[in-house]
Amino acid sequence: MGPNIRKVFAPAFKAKVALEAAKGAETTGQLASRFSVHPTQIGVWKKKLLEGLERIFSDKDKIDKEKDRAFVDELYKQIGKQKIEIEWLKKRWDCLSNRAALTPHQIADTYLNKLSRQIPIYRQCELLGISKSSSYYDPTPVSPEDMDLMRRIDKIHTDLPSYGARTMAAALTGEVGYRVGRKRTGSLMEQMGIEAIYPKPRLSFNGKPHPVFPYLLKDVLIVKPNQVWSSDITYIRMKYGFLYLVVFMDWFARYILSWKLSDSLRSDFCLEAARQALMIDIPGIINVDQGVQFTDEEMIAIWRNHRCKSAWITKAVVLTIYSPRDFGDR
Repeated sequence: MGPNIRKVFAPAFKAKVALEAAKGAETTGQLASRFSVHPTQIGVWKKKLLEGLERIFSDKDKIDKEKDRAFVDELYKQIGKQKIEIEWLKKRWDCLSNRAALTPHQIADTYLNKLSRQIPIYRQCELLGISKSSSYYDPTPVSPEDMDLMRRIDKIHTDLPSYGARTMAAALTGEVGYRVGRKRTGSLMEQMGIEAIYPKPRLSFNGKPHPVFPYLLKDVLIVKPNQVWSSDITYIRMKYGFLYLVVFMDWFARYILSWKLSDSLRSDFCLEAARQALMIDIPGIINVDQGVQFTDEEMIAIWRNHRCKSAWITKAVVLTIYSPRDFGDR
């Protein structure tokens, strides 16, 4: 037997058979024999014909059309709403994108349109990414007591900028006659944008690319003068600020070769101290850190101009440079 081929009947043929079946003039078997269709299939077509006739005389199509029309209208309404919100955000995005430090209260005061009837307040807050309560926030005015403390903080900071929250709180307590806590003082200083001025960690951290030299003093015995020099920078606390001290020293003799003071961390005072030290002698090894003052191009050039040979490596923590006389006996 060949493969079963499914018959496909045209809609007009189905309607004709179903209509003959609905008339009832012939039995289902006779119709099946006449049209060469299975009796079960004729029953299905007849049922669909009767249901369709019932639908013609009912209001179901009208109701479905009204539902579809209402759905389309709602879609257009949502599209229009989204378009209005996008246009509203576009007008504010240029300003907001350049002012990332704004607080929610500042955003609400500046960019909310509380008179808008197209976009309600709660939706504007959602679009701006802030809570609804921010739109109704009424900032509490600064009390006269805090205003007096802030005025005193400003005066003390102007005279003594190195005072932190603890020292400032002690000074305020002595002035006003009652205890002013460190946390309250710190909060007021933060509101005023005031902080203590002092040398902070990694002050001379070098963020620029520079030559890196190996550390070659591990297990090396220091047995003679001028074998190894070293240098570093420290700060000296003064009454009204800080001074910075650079020292070049011989490791073997513990002899201070040169030193210079500066009121800033520019490289010029380190260069001057290095030149002054080289007027005494030339070291075998100069050992310093990777601060911006010691990795300055002019500083490295000073040692190279004195015929110093350097060893380069990609991983190192200090700058170490050789003098040619250390290679003379090799």
